Amino acid sequence: MNAPAPLGPPDVLTALGASFLLHEHPDAVEPRDVCALLGVPLERTVKTLAFVTPGDRLLLAALPGHARLRYGALARAAGVRRGDLSPAVEAADLLAAVPAAATAPIADLPT
Repeated sequence: MNAPAPLGPPDVLTALGASFLLHEHPDAVEPRDVCALLGVPLERTVKTLAFVTPGDRLLLAALPGHARLRYGALARAAGVRRGDLSPAVEAADLLAAVPAAATAPIADLPT
C-alpha cells in the first residue's frame, strides 16, 4: 500500500477554507531575488515561520519580510523557553494552528 503524498501549503490552506493567492515564480532561493522577480519590494512582504513547542503545539510567527526574528521574544510571547522552539517540518502540523491565534511584537526591523 502506498503512503499518501505529503500535503503542500496550498493543500493545507484549501483544506482550512482559507482564501489565498498563489504566486509562482522561477527558481529563486533568497527573498530579495523572489521579490525582484515578482516586482514587489521586500519591505512590503510578510513571511511566516512555523515552530513546534512542547506538547506538539504549533506556533506560527508572521513578520515583515525584511525583518529578522527575535527568537527570545517569540519564546517569551509563546510562554516557552527559547530551547523549546523547534522548526515545524510537516505541512500536516499546520492543520492544528487555526483554533487559537495570538499576536506579539517579535521582530526587529532593519534601519
